Amino acid sequence: MSFNVIDMFKDQITPSNIDAISGLLGENSSLVSKALAGAGPALLSGLVGGLSKPEGKRAFEQQLEAADDGLIGNFASVLGGGGSSSLISTGTKMLGSLFGANKLGFLASTLSKFSGLGEGASKALLGVATPMVMSMLKKKSKEDGVGVSGLISGLLGQKDAINKAVPAGLSFLDQPDPQPAARPAPAAPVRQQATAPESPSILKRLLPLLALLILGWLAYQFFLKPSPEPTRTAAGPAVTSAISELGPLLGRTVDALSSINSVESAQQALPQLQSIDQMLGQIVSSASGLSAAQSKMLVDTVSRLMPDLRNAASSAAAIPGVSNVIGSTVDSIMQKLGTIAG
Repeated sequence: MSFNVIDMFKDQITPSNIDAISGLLGENSSLVSKALAGAGPALLSGLVGGLSKPEGKRAFEQQLEAADDGLIGNFASVLGGGGSSSLISTGTKMLGSLFGANKLGFLASTLSKFSGLGEGASKALLGVATPMVMSMLKKKSKEDGVGVSGLISGLLGQKDAINKAVPAGLSFLDQPDPQPAARPAPAAPVRQQATAPESPSILKRLLPLLALLILGWLAYQFFLKPSPEPTRTAAGPAVTSAISELGPLLGRTVDALSSINSVESAQQALPQLQSIDQMLGQIVSSASGLSAAQSKMLVDTVSRLMPDLRNAASSAAAIPGVSNVIGSTVDSIMQKLGTIAG
């Protein structure tokens, strides 16, 4: 099977396709052209890189089977005929299956930095470009009659050329996987050293000093020791729960917002966001009795995760109609986090 997949994708970057995508995103055509020209090779590089792993090859085969090979050649008419929302939703799910749903935010952020498009527009463009690439590949495999295995062989043979075509700074394979925290080495056992018994002469010299220490301690206990301050009643299981639950809860919030790519998906995510909002309210209530150190732990958690949360919320809000569905709930979540952060 002889073909140049990069040239095949370049053939799809036509003025009519660029105009259709620009109109859909409401973005400048020059930015859209740059983003699409970079996204194609980056997507192909990521696909070919995943083919070396069984799970990556299996995902590719499944999405190739699901792809619509009739999209190529009718791309602009599909976008202009009211099928844009469905195409973006399908493409985003396809992208998540191929690269991992937890990497969608990273992919959109990477493309945004490269092209100048906002993250919401970049996410939508990836939702359009992914089915374009898979449709193109499916059509080629059918035309040449080689099937999936022949197509994969042809792509692997062009791996180096595809990687070279990816613009600098746009690789979708550069996201570092989280490394497990290193286990501390077990402390060496402390060996008890035998001490020689004190001689009677030393004990005699220490007895007066010991008596003075005892008298001083008794005087402090009965006359000088300040009264104990009242115990904070909230520093119990509820406080421990508030501290341990906040980080995972904010992580679920980011995931829920990142999964939104249309009004329909926003409606599906709304119950989870409302539940998160209620749980944050409980955390705010239980956090009222925290000590200074415990409060700092909550503030640090919010400060660490807030940038990702804001980015995910901004990307979701950029999708037409989504703010009408989740806007009030997201505002309530942000208000509660502001209360925690002080």
